[in-house]
Amino acid sequence: MLLADVGVVNSEWDAHPLVATEFAVCGLPVVTSECCGAWGEHDVLRVGENRFTYPCGQVEMLAEPIRSLLDDGA
Repeated sequence: MLLADVGVVNSEWDAHPLVATEFAVCGLPVVTSECCGAWGEHDVLRVGENRFTYPCGQVEMLAEPIRSLLDDGA
């Protein structure tokens, strides 16, 4: 049983947040600031597939992908 619908990593900088890997392994979409790593063609997070980004520090822009994912039932 999952107790979450979306994983969020709002770090100002993190080269490879372990929690992002844990979210992905659980099958959750992950929203990260653009300053977080752990993404790329061969990494655990892939933009547009399971990783959604926002500009670091822009709280209103952080809310957009979360709202979108929750509205889509992801």
